[in-house]
Amino acid sequence: SPAPGAPLSCNLSNVKLNGYFNVPQTGACAAFANISRDDLVAIVWEAGRVGATVRAVGSHHSWSDVALTTGFLVETHGVGQILDLESDLLTPEARGRPLVRAEAGIKLRDLNAHLDSVDLALTNMGGYDEQTVAGVMGTSPHGSGISLGPIVSAVRSIELIAGDASLLRIEPSAGITD
Repeated sequence: SPAPGAPLSCNLSNVKLNGYFNVPQTGACAAFANISRDDLVAIVWEAGRVGATVRAVGSHHSWSDVALTTGFLVETHGVGQILDLESDLLTPEARGRPLVRAEAGIKLRDLNAHLDSVDLALTNMGGYDEQTVAGVMGTSPHGSGISLGPIVSAVRSIELIAGDASLLRIEPSAGITD
């Protein structure tokens, strides 16, 4: 297993991220596993500096060409934690609502376990719980309820790392933060 944040050379054979595919087959110039949020910010900054792209892979449930890149490839399981809610940023209306803050790489199974521990649950989900939250948001799978939106409809705020490595919070104009 690579050291946290350590780049894996694309010239190595049989290098695997999460055991699913060989890094050389993706064409990536650098691949990263076991990364932290700070590592991810640094990777995005470095990619911007050298003019490379950054692509992310999670559970490899929905295979697509997203993992094929000549830029940087990031495996997201290192950024899969429940985070403290930043209550000081919430609007007065949002402070009383049941909210959870999680990183993009958390698997639905782990998110569900946390939600259960605080007497909450997702309103709807598909039949597979090994996907990451980012993967589910990106593919927007449906659950079993025709009148219920996909999991992404439960998201109230997203924090993104921009190409210059700055952090952006995206939410509706009447969102949950001040």
